[in-house]
Amino acid sequence: MNSKKKLNILNLDANQAKKFFLEAKNYCDLELPKYINFQKLLEKLSLEMGNKNYKNIKKTNPENYSDINYILFNNKDGGYDWRPYQIINPVMYISLVNEITKEENWNIILERFKEIDLISYIKCVSIPVVENLEGEFLNKKSSQILNWWDKIEQNSIKLSLEYDYLFQTDIVNCYAEIYTHSIAWAIHTKKTAKENKKSDNLLGNTIDKHLQNMSYGQTNGIPQGSILMDFIAEILLKYADELITNQIKKKGIQKENFHILRYRDDYRIFVKEISIGRDIMKIITQELLGLGLKLNINKTNYSNNILLSSIKKDKIEFLKTRRENNLQKRLILLYEFSLKHLNSGSVSKEMTQIREKIEKRKNFSNENIEVLISLITEIIYKNPRTYVEGNAILSYLFPQIKNIEERKIVIQKVFNKLKKILNSGYFEIWFQRATLKENNLNIEYNENICKLVNNEMINLWNVEWINSKKIINLFNKIKIVNQEEKDNMPQKIDREEINIFGKYEGN
Repeated sequence: MNSKKKLNILNLDANQAKKFFLEAKNYCDLELPKYINFQKLLEKLSLEMGNKNYKNIKKTNPENYSDINYILFNNKDGGYDWRPYQIINPVMYISLVNEITKEENWNIILERFKEIDLISYIKCVSIPVVENLEGEFLNKKSSQILNWWDKIEQNSIKLSLEYDYLFQTDIVNCYAEIYTHSIAWAIHTKKTAKENKKSDNLLGNTIDKHLQNMSYGQTNGIPQGSILMDFIAEILLKYADELITNQIKKKGIQKENFHILRYRDDYRIFVKEISIGRDIMKIITQELLGLGLKLNINKTNYSNNILLSSIKKDKIEFLKTRRENNLQKRLILLYEFSLKHLNSGSVSKEMTQIREKIEKRKNFSNENIEVLISLITEIIYKNPRTYVEGNAILSYLFPQIKNIEERKIVIQKVFNKLKKILNSGYFEIWFQRATLKENNLNIEYNENICKLVNNEMINLWNVEWINSKKIINLFNKIKIVNQEEKDNMPQKIDREEINIFGKYEGN
């Protein structure tokens, strides 16, 4: 590979793609403490499985079990809106990677993307970038942020020179609503897929069957939480691009009168006339409905001010706020701002900058530490997107309470407050990391990964359906919690451990 060129996943050959998908950070794209790592388990299982399909090592169908994958809940709003991230059963994951990255199958996928690109009116800008200047695979989250800024917001501002109106929309609960049979339609066309719906030789059917076997036999929804599933979603959405393009052509809408950007399930339609925008929105709605997908009416709108509409409202308002040097006042202002723009990117970015400010401070003698902790706790409570940064800040503030017993009481109060957030296993993982070096805390975690960190015997995945003793032994033998890494963790969570933004300043 040319290390000076930014590549996306479609630039990889089959072997490179397999290596990429089997990277632990792409297998589970949630940001986790460094001592939690799936890489060794993936490598050993992949070595044992070779190029085998799960069918070669099963004693019963995995679809008969409801707990094949591990579900890690992450609350989205501090209330009743939560997202189930799935850490896919490694055997099922490797099996699917093996099938997709067979040279013949991978070439089918690449050719399908090229075929659609030749005719598509929709510019897709969410194919993941996979290599940086050092030739290493990029962190998915940082590359997403860079892609969004460079390909969506920056391009949108440029397009304001040419177009007068911007229509915006996205798909409701996209991953959960994907009809697994439609993957075969996307790869082979609906006609071919229908004619060969029982064929084991059709790649789309193979992917479909894997998805069903991960999900208790269900044909609606794909697991969210890995770059592999992001890519499978892109396969389907690329097919939707083709269907939408064909209908736009049938409608006779001239290409020079519109421009469409898509970032995964998020659409931006730039037009010169409102009527054209409405016609295109109608086409998008109809074609997505044919795939079982619906547009989010709460996020569907249009504007005659492309420049301001191209940038998220929270970002515009945050740029106008006065920065406060006093830490307590700055946190109060952020809390007030977050109530207007709950869980927004601007809140998350400001938390990053506050964390960087706190990292550099050596003296907190003029601060009321418990007040700072209370403010951070309230911001986390209202804005679950800040779990990681918020806990990083707490890891600096807790040690400022020098009396050990007092510190334990405050830590317990914070946990008691935040555990009220429903389905917040992801928060627990990072709170555990923030308090890892505290002794004799009386905290009972519900999250199974936290229990593993505490050396409890927990199985994250069901392996009853596997008939290979060697593979089952690997699950028992290889730990995803690296004890040495855990023991050597510093008390404070530094920027190297969690900084997903790197040198990026755009967000």
